[in-house]
Amino acid sequence: MQGVTQASYLKKIFYAYYTRIVTVLAVILVFVMIAGVREFINFATIEEETNRVTQEQAYRKERIAYEKTFLIPYLSSATAQFFFHHENAIMFPDEYMVVFTENDQEEPSVELME
Repeated sequence: MQGVTQASYLKKIFYAYYTRIVTVLAVILVFVMIAGVREFINFATIEEETNRVTQEQAYRKERIAYEKTFLIPYLSSATAQFFFHHENAIMFPDEYMVVFTENDQEEPSVELME
């Protein structure tokens, strides 16, 4: 290697193996792109699941608060018992059932005399 500098030697190697170098770099690039896409999909999935769980926790907290502050006191009140009894057709001792029926008799027609 007399009179040949290192830079020119590298250029010769590069030009001699140009297609192999480009092919290897393209394959490496494809693998890196595939790995990047997989990582992004994993990140997006984790973020989506985290948001879903957070929303579900908020919904459950609201539901529990509703049950504790309104539903349980209402169900234990006398008003609810009154409506439940009537819903199930249970009458209290001092109540009566009123039934409306249609009158089947025809009324006599009145003719006007002239």
